[in-house]
Amino acid sequence: MVEACKMSNTYKTTLLALLGALLLSGCGGSDRGCFGLCPARDNPDEETADSTPDPGDATLDLSCYPTAAISARAQEPYGDESAQQMLRFFDSAAASDTVNRPVLIWITGDTWASEIGVTDAPSKAQDIAARLGAHYATVSYRGAGTAAWPAQIQDVKAAVRFLRAQNDAAGYRIDPNRYFIGGDQAGAHLAALAATSNGITEFEPEANANQPDNLDLLISLGGAVDLESLLDDNAALATMCAGQDAPRLDAAAVRQLFGCEEPDAGETALASCDDLNPIIQASPLVYLGSEDPQALIYHGAMDCQVPLAQSQQYDDIYTSNTILSGRHLFTEFADDNATLESLTGQMVVEDLVTFAELDCDDET
Repeated sequence: MVEACKMSNTYKTTLLALLGALLLSGCGGSDRGCFGLCPARDNPDEETADSTPDPGDATLDLSCYPTAAISARAQEPYGDESAQQMLRFFDSAAASDTVNRPVLIWITGDTWASEIGVTDAPSKAQDIAARLGAHYATVSYRGAGTAAWPAQIQDVKAAVRFLRAQNDAAGYRIDPNRYFIGGDQAGAHLAALAATSNGITEFEPEANANQPDNLDLLISLGGAVDLESLLDDNAALATMCAGQDAPRLDAAAVRQLFGCEEPDAGETALASCDDLNPIIQASPLVYLGSEDPQALIYHGAMDCQVPLAQSQQYDDIYTSNTILSGRHLFTEFADDNATLESLTGQMVVEDLVTFAELDCDDET
């Protein structure tokens, strides 16, 4: 059903299918260097050309993923409707005049209503970018108190298109085939929706309409994916999270995002919403298909901001649908809360290189 829904969208073209087939072929000829750990696949004549490195191998060589310093540029607007439409780009020292690098675009969490700035992203996100030798960009978006849905997802897509449009002029030196996106909590929801909803008209921004907003990897840290089931999942946290003052993604946050009134006593949490369709269609699960980027999903079992059940639901969709086989990795940290203390940039790299099409870089 997921694939049928996805394929019904006319924006999926033969060109994308051909591109996907090319990427899935692994590293190309001798003129193409590897972004990571596939020296055997550098040579198409090798018998091991289709082998995939085992991240559990103690001899795994991560030298092609340099831990590179990143340096911040000044904040810059990617839109002209709000001071919240800002991004900050961090140059990777792994890039040069002749070498482009991936970019990790980070959407910060908390709640959709919060006035999140470009300096509020968790240090863990920057660590991941540095370990990948990637550029890094933090993005702020209009909060629910400022602009009505779907302004928030339109802003995220506008930031992606802005980076693509300005890549050459601003000297970002981004590999055009390596636009990665990640986020935490509410930011992870927007990142996942951006990664799966390419071509959905109502989510399209007006600016840079000639630029694509497709993405090549999703990294989700404690993300929400189904805003209807999120409310029931939150209710299950009552005992574990009693007394904790976490900015939970609860019914009030969902109602504010979609402009719903407070329900009357005895009514369900979303009874005051005139139309539930926008809430349903704000789920990345609605659009998930085999054309979408691979996903690395991480969640702490002790997370009181977004229930673990949200990422488990995402995992269930991937594992139960054969067309999505091999397109994600889900890691649950039994003793971690929303900060995901156990997750390191090294672990993300080791997970990333299990995806053959992400293990190469045309210019590295």
